Amino acid sequence: MEDNKDIFKSFLKKRGSKWTPERKAIFDVVRSMRFHFEADELFFRLRQRKSKISKGSVYRTIKLLEAADIIRPVIFTERHTHYENILGRKHHSHLICRKCGRIIEFFRPEISDGLKKAYREYGFKEIDHKVEATGLCRKCQKKK
Repeated sequence: MEDNKDIFKSFLKKRGSKWTPERKAIFDVVRSMRFHFEADELFFRLRQRKSKISKGSVYRTIKLLEAADIIRPVIFTERHTHYENILGRKHHSHLICRKCGRIIEFFRPEISDGLKKAYREYGFKEIDHKVEATGLCRKCQKKK
């Protein structure tokens, strides 16, 4: 089975792009992140590692990682896009607290089944889906 790094390298090669030290550093940090992250957070982590990679390189590489189906954009709030690793992870949905920003990942087969039924009914070809519901978490509901 191909390693995620090999998948990304193959993707870049097919596009005529190179596997650069900058892309490797960005890939390594993304692979280590086991939670939702923003581009600026990725940039900050690279700086913590004494990397001189530009923000532009981070944003461009994020787009490449997304196109390679290694990460996907999830949770769009306040003009920020959060990303998550998707290789080796099961599909899931998100509950997002509007007060504290807490994100709860969950999977309900009935949601996926309902979507599949709608795809068949309308002759729609599924590429991807994401369910993001907003509300208040238990903790924030208790706060007055």
